[in-house]
Amino acid sequence: MLKFKQLSLHPLAFTTVYPLIAWLLFEWTKDSTLFVILICYVLGLVCITIHELGHVLASYVAGMKLHFMSAGPLLLLPNKQGKIKVSMNSDLSMMLGMQSSYIPSTTLSDKELQQKMIPTYLGGPLANLLAIAAGFLIRLIPIENVWLWDTTSYFIIINMALLFGTALPFGSYTDGANVSQLIRRKNMSLYREYNLYLNPDYKLNAQTTNDFEQRLSNIPQLSQCYNIGIMLIQYHTLHSNYEHSLRIIDQLISKLTKGDGLIMENLLYFYRGLLLWTSKQDIDQDTLMRLNNIDYAYGRTFCYLAKSMIDATKGKQAYNHQHLEAAKQSVHKIMDHRQEDIVSYCIQSVQNEMCA
Repeated sequence: MLKFKQLSLHPLAFTTVYPLIAWLLFEWTKDSTLFVILICYVLGLVCITIHELGHVLASYVAGMKLHFMSAGPLLLLPNKQGKIKVSMNSDLSMMLGMQSSYIPSTTLSDKELQQKMIPTYLGGPLANLLAIAAGFLIRLIPIENVWLWDTTSYFIIINMALLFGTALPFGSYTDGANVSQLIRRKNMSLYREYNLYLNPDYKLNAQTTNDFEQRLSNIPQLSQCYNIGIMLIQYHTLHSNYEHSLRIIDQLISKLTKGDGLIMENLLYFYRGLLLWTSKQDIDQDTLMRLNNIDYAYGRTFCYLAKSMIDATKGKQAYNHQHLEAAKQSVHKIMDHRQEDIVSYCIQSVQNEMCA
């Protein structure tokens, strides 16, 4: 069942199998509506890829380092030598486009954040703007094929939607909103901490840990302290201080609001269950109930680990071993190196305990 769900929700299925089914239905029914839907679907993925590649190129020009980029089945990852390699994206949650880069420096001034992050955020909308211009240039060429003419129109419209949907400062998460905040130097501490969070060379020490824990205690909203919370959990977990990690998780849970969403809430409870399991403590019913909500939207590693924890509480050791091994094989696909450290350490600790 897990394998079937994994395959049915794989980005490759959404970008090849399902469009192929739509094409076959069009050939069978000759319904032009199906063809329009198919064309817009494919063009949507193309335009999303253009947008994310715009961010990647802009971050490179600004002197930032790529963390990762995903769009549909495409995944760009830097290797240890810093060269970008193309991989297959296997997580549905990243199919609609994600990109993150970081400034290599660990001492970040407000001016440096502005000079490097503003161009990076503008890169995506600018790429869509250039795509729109290219679409209008193509329309200047006499095109006798009606479908090709219509496809160009859809391409322009979808790029316009992405341009206005990301460039205008709606809410707090659009590219335009981030640019606006950086220009006004609003929430600069959050941008600084996010860069440190993404930077694999930045390590916490005793002093920074104390500073971050003090800051965590003084921030009421989860959205403003999630990154430093995960860094603290990583630090304490890798030092086998599970009780301290669990205390940090409980602090983060206490800061949850409706705006944080169910995914964030389930993720925190996932880590709570994982650390309880690793420290050989019983997983409480509330945490166990939320583990049942972990599915492939969270990634294969999290899904298999949740299944493994549930199996362990039910005494199903055979399934527990099977799911734990599957989680271990896909742990490198977690795009967050700090969460990857936490998960890898916990998996190894649990396996060592099983073999003891």
